Amino acid sequence: MYFIYVSIGNSDDKLSQPEWARYWRKVNLAIKTIAPKIHFSGLSLPNEPWQNALWCVEIGTPENVLRLRNELNEVRQEFNQESIAWVCVQGDQTDFIKD
Repeated sequence: MYFIYVSIGNSDDKLSQPEWARYWRKVNLAIKTIAPKIHFSGLSLPNEPWQNALWCVEIGTPENVLRLRNELNEVRQEFNQESIAWVCVQGDQTDFIKD
C-alpha cells in the first residue's frame, strides 16, 4: 500500500482562472481514475492571493503509482507547469504520534 500526496499550485499566476480550473479538473480526474481511494483533497481559501490544491490518496500497487505519476506529468506538460509536488510513502513507513 502506498500513500501519495499530490500538490499543484498557481502562485505565480501563469494560469488564468479558467485555465487553473481546467488544470485542477484534469489533475483531479487523473487521481480519481487511477487512485479512487482519496483520503483528503482540499484547496487554498478563496480569499488568499494564491491558488493551491492538495490530495492524499491510497494506491495498492507500484504499477499504479507509476501510472499516476506519468499521467500527472502529462497534465503538467499540457498546462506548461514547471512541476507538481509528489510525495510517495509506503504504508509500513508511516509513523504515528502516540505519546
